[in-house]
Amino acid sequence: DRIDLRVRTPLFRWLWNQPKGLGYLCTPLGQPPSPDAASGPIELWIRSHEIVADLSTHAALGPILDALEAHRREDGLWDLGPRASSAPALPLSATWRAKDARALDWTTRILALASHWLGTGASA
Repeated sequence: DRIDLRVRTPLFRWLWNQPKGLGYLCTPLGQPPSPDAASGPIELWIRSHEIVADLSTHAALGPILDALEAHRREDGLWDLGPRASSAPALPLSATWRAKDARALDWTTRILALASHWLGTGASA
């Protein structure tokens, strides 16, 4: 692991419990947006988790993955709505006029984050 577990675990716990989340993102890590929230708060919440992905612990993954699952479409993809083209992580596609292209972009982003957690070993 890149960060010593003795540092990573308390640091993540401290970040997780910040009532206003990470700095300017203002989205608490432990409070996912509701399934009917607009794409802005959802994007900020996902971005917050991307920033701290190397610090995440297995104990936190269950609630995070449950929250993401609540936003999933029946076909298994995620379409969390439109996002400005200036967003650093999206869009991957040339246009979001087609909902399926947008869904593939969101799904790619979410699966990349989940793969990071599960593949690089969030700590116990």
